[in-house]
Amino acid sequence: MRRKKKNLTDIYTKTLEYVQKFSHYTNRDTIKEARALLKPTNLEPFECTQLGNLCCTEYDEFKLLVPSIGDKISDDDLDSLPKQLDSLKKYQG
Repeated sequence: MRRKKKNLTDIYTKTLEYVQKFSHYTNRDTIKEARALLKPTNLEPFECTQLGNLCCTEYDEFKLLVPSIGDKISDDDLDSLPKQLDSLKKYQG
């Protein structure tokens, strides 16, 4: 039992370190704002998560990396999202 608990603790610690290393949004308010930007789109939750986590700078990158986006969102809307998400990252408190 102790060994199993140690394994779970090790996995938890490694996962936490990974998440902290690659976390782009560190402020809860910023996370809420990022979600609010993505909510009005017709995208699936997975696609919104990918857009928020990938932090692409161009909409072509989004379409290439998340091909399921397809025609769910206009190129103009998709073009403005990276800029808005990037500005949220830069100015989080």
